[in-house]
Amino acid sequence: MKLHRFALALVLGIALAIPAALSLADPPRAGYAPDPAPVASKKQWVFEVPVRQGKPSLGSVRAVVLDKPAPTARHMGRFALEFWIGKELIDRVRFDVPLLEDPTKRKNRRWGSPEFMVNTRLSVRLADSPRAASVVFVDRATGEAQHFAWPPGSDGRLSPLPQPAVSSKDAGPDATAKARDAAPIGDASSGDASIGDASGDAR
Repeated sequence: MKLHRFALALVLGIALAIPAALSLADPPRAGYAPDPAPVASKKQWVFEVPVRQGKPSLGSVRAVVLDKPAPTARHMGRFALEFWIGKELIDRVRFDVPLLEDPTKRKNRRWGSPEFMVNTRLSVRLADSPRAASVVFVDRATGEAQHFAWPPGSDGRLSPLPQPAVSSKDAGPDATAKARDAAPIGDASSGDASIGDASGDAR
């Protein structure tokens, strides 16, 4: 009986030691920071996200005021809008584009299956964060990130920031200097009629 217990303990010890050794041998994989704790605000920002031929982009931004303070909604999703100050993530909303193909699964698509080139427009809402110095539009499937100065101009347009040396996926954008003189991105008012709103829609 003692021999049996000793053998069992030895096997368990080896089983526990192997994963630990492997974790020390392999470098940690870079990932996205977790969603920060939401902060409620009566003031909300509504981002227009036009999608043309399956490619989403950031359009104009407008402020709305609610009757009661509300936090940014927390959902799963391929895309994200993030408020940053330096390397600190302040807030994030995630969302999906209906029928949009996941590029990471494209190689597994069956021959002859339909490919949806989505054309629509979403409205995505973030609670106001007075400390925010930049907003980042992230495609979490491809790792692409677009950085913009915050707050927007009086016309609701966003000014692009230079791409930081470190991706927001790891440590956030460097927003110490705002590119107010950069060419603003186009307004989304001329986009296609919306077929549905993102989960953070204010309307």
